[in-house]
Amino acid sequence: MLLAIDGSNLIHRMFHAMPTSLSLGDATPIGAAKGFANKLISLLHAHAPSHALVAMDTLASDGMYHRRRLWADYKMDRAKKDAAMQPQIDICRQITEALGVLWIDSAGWEADDVIATAAAAAEGDVLVYSADSDLLALTMRPGLQVLRASRDGESLYGAKDTEELFGCPPSFLPLYTAIEGGHNNVPGVPKLGAKAAQDIIVAMRDLLSDAEGGFDPGQVWRLTSSCSRVLAERGVPAKSAQRWAGILAKHKERLLLSLQLATPDEEVPQVPPFPQLARRPVQRSEFFALWRDLAFKMPSADVLDSLSQIPLEDIS
Repeated sequence: MLLAIDGSNLIHRMFHAMPTSLSLGDATPIGAAKGFANKLISLLHAHAPSHALVAMDTLASDGMYHRRRLWADYKMDRAKKDAAMQPQIDICRQITEALGVLWIDSAGWEADDVIATAAAAAEGDVLVYSADSDLLALTMRPGLQVLRASRDGESLYGAKDTEELFGCPPSFLPLYTAIEGGHNNVPGVPKLGAKAAQDIIVAMRDLLSDAEGGFDPGQVWRLTSSCSRVLAERGVPAKSAQRWAGILAKHKERLLLSLQLATPDEEVPQVPPFPQLARRPVQRSEFFALWRDLAFKMPSADVLDSLSQIPLEDIS
């Protein structure tokens, strides 16, 4: 099984969840790193994956994501927040590598793209860990589930769970986001919200699908070329159908841009082939030295044993 962790999302959540008073002797904050370490160990212990990765959102050398070149405001709401947690990211990398897990930060690409690329090439089941609802689109893949974190705890999502949550199949989630907009500053289609997006997709689903029933982006033209009659014939009130069709036609280019921004890329060139995602043996001396330097509490002997077959007598 491949365990794919949205590292940027996890670090961000731990940064806001853990006490800000936690720091090293040189005043380097470690609260987010400690929370990250605890969750990474917990996931590895609970699921025992044969392959694993931690994926990061990573700016290119010019300070841009690839999507920001398409839409200047993309994820700009996050730029100011991330600077304060920057010192801990390198510590999280050291933690990840000490646990034998591959850390992937591909310049210009986001964690969603890295995970989507790895999942597309995975052999066997895939478990994705994130609080980001965008990754639920990947549950369209057989054998892929998303363990989604929220304030209420963690819930496991497969394809049926995703459809129940959004009212549309997982493969249609990028279109749902493209119409609704808002998330990650995706512009969306003006004056059409979540309910309209859901109703439009439900009404037009078969016309927007490929031969296997998944979303076919090549059929989006059906939404932007006077679809009012089709919507009305399929249960949408005539007034709403006419209004929605007019808005979609007027904002065709904005819809297509939003769809491009909302769709995970499955061809990130820096993601290694699946065999190279295999977990590596934990180097005991490196692991213990790092944990002591960070003043972290050592995991219990049975947890350490399950992670790396580290015998009890090596803990001191």
